[in-house]
Amino acid sequence: EFRRVLFRSAKAKRPEACLELARLRSNEALGRPGPDGRLTAAQTASIIAPLAFAHGKTPLLPAIYDLAGDTWARSSASPGKDEARMMVEGAQLFPTRLKLIFQAGVMARDTGDARSAHALADHGIKWAPDASVRQRFEALKTSLPPAPPAEPDPKSGPARK
Repeated sequence: EFRRVLFRSAKAKRPEACLELARLRSNEALGRPGPDGRLTAAQTASIIAPLAFAHGKTPLLPAIYDLAGDTWARSSASPGKDEARMMVEGAQLFPTRLKLIFQAGVMARDTGDARSAHALADHGIKWAPDASVRQRFEALKTSLPPAPPAEPDPKSGPARK
């Protein structure tokens, strides 16, 4: 009965219900991981689906992005560009959550979004509360390709010769 009510609430576009449904699925999946001890692609998809649905809807819940990051970290599947973009947006919404910032930076790197990965690594280096956290962000930064050139400021108009 509880699962049915929760599922109906999630379908009614309630972020809190989507989060709880994803937590329920995560707990079940962690109890029976795939043969390699990691979440399977199907388990990962079942957890991520309600989180992706709730992403960006009010109320904005940092736990949506926390659970998504932890799910991808435990998954045998690899995130795509859309999943990485969701995590980068979560990191922008909640810039004090350094674990989220780091996970989003790794996902951005792994999906080829070097600009976001550099920005997130730089943010983590700047705001790290201690040397060990700073070292993790510095290691992420050194694993990245060279930073792409900065985008031109649209307010400044075309470049003059």
